[in-house]
Amino acid sequence: MLPYLKKQVMDLTEKLAKAVPNRAETISRPTSLREASREKLKENKPLNWINSKIQPNFAESNGILKLKNAQLTRENENLMRKLLNTIPMEQHQEIVNKFQQKIHNLEREKLEIMEKSELSLNFKQIRELSGKEELKMMKREMEANREEIQNVLKKFKNEKSSWRDRATSWKVSPTKIAATYVSLKAVIWGYRRIIASIPIITAFIMFFRKK
Repeated sequence: MLPYLKKQVMDLTEKLAKAVPNRAETISRPTSLREASREKLKENKPLNWINSKIQPNFAESNGILKLKNAQLTRENENLMRKLLNTIPMEQHQEIVNKFQQKIHNLEREKLEIMEKSELSLNFKQIRELSGKEELKMMKREMEANREEIQNVLKKFKNEKSSWRDRATSWKVSPTKIAATYVSLKAVIWGYRRIIASIPIITAFIMFFRKK
């Protein structure tokens, strides 16, 4: 029993020794933290120096910018006052009225164009009308008209081609020119003979009337 109890006590003491930190370690920990903070301060010294130099310059530049902004606002207000003073209020009101009249006229023209144009229908209205019988009838009529137009165009093309064929088939040649000349000459001589025979015929008629 004694050796077993002794062993149990030894195990408990070892566990306690492991659980409780060493005094030397507890003393060394704060010292190590202080040293780390000192090292950090040493490292941050250049940054702190730069920050100390930048801060006043930043504040100064911010103040200068505020002053410049205030100066510009004052100058802007002075210019606006001068401009209003140079133009009398009546003229200023006339200019405003002219611009308003122009805007009103443009709006009126826009409304007139929208009323006159057939494109003022909304897409919703077009979609609603697309399913109706009226549009179907209109489509049928348009297709029929299109067929009629195509037939007329085909006839016109055929007629054109026939006239072209006739024009191309008749080629100018010396024999044809001679034949046309002779035929024309014969016609002219025939008319001349008829004209020349008119007084003889009238003379015969007058002679027989006298008898």
